[in-house]
Amino acid sequence: MDPIKTIWEIIKNIFVNKTTLFGIFFASSIIILLPISVIDFFGLNSFMIKYRGWISICSICSFSLWFILIIIQQLYSFRYKRRVLQSLEGLSQEEIFILSYCLWKGQRTIYLSMIDRGANALCSKGLLVHANQGDKTAFPFSIPDFVWKYINRNKNIIVDLDDVTVIKTFENYERRTWMSM
Repeated sequence: MDPIKTIWEIIKNIFVNKTTLFGIFFASSIIILLPISVIDFFGLNSFMIKYRGWISICSICSFSLWFILIIIQQLYSFRYKRRVLQSLEGLSQEEIFILSYCLWKGQRTIYLSMIDRGANALCSKGLLVHANQGDKTAFPFSIPDFVWKYINRNKNIIVDLDDVTVIKTFENYERRTWMSM
């Protein structure tokens, strides 16, 4: 292996890892803020005189990079959630039925066939998430928490749960399927 590439990879991983950056900030801040008696006790007096400026710069830079990474992560999360919630506008009848059935039952998880077209379409839009395990005929799909909260607050976007025909449709569907467990 090329040692320069290895060193470059290590440096690159340090600057994109929030935990490492916060650890560097925390350790360097503690070193800077140690009282003189503790510095003398550990024999770090000459080290602190020589490198206090570099340690301070390291502390400030690592905190700044850590904070920037947190903000970037929050922005990406916000954009993703907004994109997913915007996809509620163009749903097919099958997709609307799955989400409205979950609303009617008051549950975030629904068991469908692994190859169910509506469920897989909702998964590709981020409105449903595959479970890790399941059976071919009873595969669990879950609505992400932020989607669940949004559709519970805005139920009229999906379906009118006060409509008697809608409720009868869900009851008939439940009687005909194994989902009535």
